[in-house]
Amino acid sequence: MPCRLLVRGVVAACTLVGLETVTAHRGLPEACFGNASDASRHSVAAGLRLLHLHGHSDLASGFLTARHPSDLTLFFTHEHGKHWREVQPRDIFTISVQTKQPAEPQNSQAPNLGAVQLSAAIYRRCPHIGA
Repeated sequence: MPCRLLVRGVVAACTLVGLETVTAHRGLPEACFGNASDASRHSVAAGLRLLHLHGHSDLASGFLTARHPSDLTLFFTHEHGKHWREVQPRDIFTISVQTKQPAEPQNSQAPNLGAVQLSAAIYRRCPHIGA
């Protein structure tokens, strides 16, 4: 039962922020059936859109990152220069805490440098921090 409520919450949040979702089964977002990494990408994208909805998306300050749920040496951040209202899960980078470089091939864009530098330092020194 709790999983069903969680899935309903994810669907509602994605709908609220206009996040692109692909329904895979019984009207639920594909991310609900993917791996933890895909779900985290959706969470970061949804979080950025929620911040935009509440007036916190001037691109001059602030960012949102999240540690990888199963690999503490990785974290997620958004693409540099992308407006928060436009961010989709495909625009989220997986970054190495140690090298501060993308851990997987991505498009030709770069990750948000401020988010990478500060988050890598925090995640490296504080392994108990998740986001």
